[in-house]
Amino acid sequence: MKKKGNLIALCTLGLCMTLTSCFENTGDHYTEILYPSTGRKTLYADQTEDSLNFVTFDDWKLDTLYSNMPNNQKLMLTLNPADLSGTVEANHYVRKSISFQFTPNTTDTIRAVAFKLSAYNTDFGAVYEQVHFHDIDRPARRNYEFLLTDTAEAEVDSIAFKAHTDWTLKVKDEEQNRWISVATPSGKKGSNTVRLYLEKNTGNASRSATLLLTSSNNATTEIKLIQEKAVAKP
Repeated sequence: MKKKGNLIALCTLGLCMTLTSCFENTGDHYTEILYPSTGRKTLYADQTEDSLNFVTFDDWKLDTLYSNMPNNQKLMLTLNPADLSGTVEANHYVRKSISFQFTPNTTDTIRAVAFKLSAYNTDFGAVYEQVHFHDIDRPARRNYEFLLTDTAEAEVDSIAFKAHTDWTLKVKDEEQNRWISVATPSGKKGSNTVRLYLEKNTGNASRSATLLLTSSNNATTEIKLIQEKAVAKP
């Protein structure tokens, strides 16, 4: 626990100006969810842990809410029972980080959970949504798919993503798609950019292949690549 005076000092340094004004205007009662700061957080298919961070001057209680969601859309969490409530001494405040765990999303749908933080007769909320695909920067996800499009002359392309576990990247039905290969078929968690090598398409029809990005916890995302047909010479 920390004294309120310490919090005011921090706020005067510009680290939490919002807390200063609210503290002064609410009669010594203040609660704020610090993370996620927008009240909503996207989790990815291969992700299995995150946290909820807040500050409060009051006794507090934490609940998870699912409303009337179907079971396959519920993001079920593992929480430490000791993190579900707490008390705060008079003239003090607490800053809490509540860690929680969940399984990778190997389904074809988004899963979600809402937190309700109650303090001093007021409820605060945060929603976490776990999507059913990886955190991929390139290609961008449009119309519910990750799609790369290359010209017939293209010989190199790339995929950029952030992985939460070790991963593999391979061409689906590789024997039927020998015109495309993956430079780095596996790697560690973190930010990655993987080159793809293509053969020029000399045919009169476009062709496509599907790449499978799979995490070590079995979450898989499909990435489609289309190579356009050769341009007919006059």
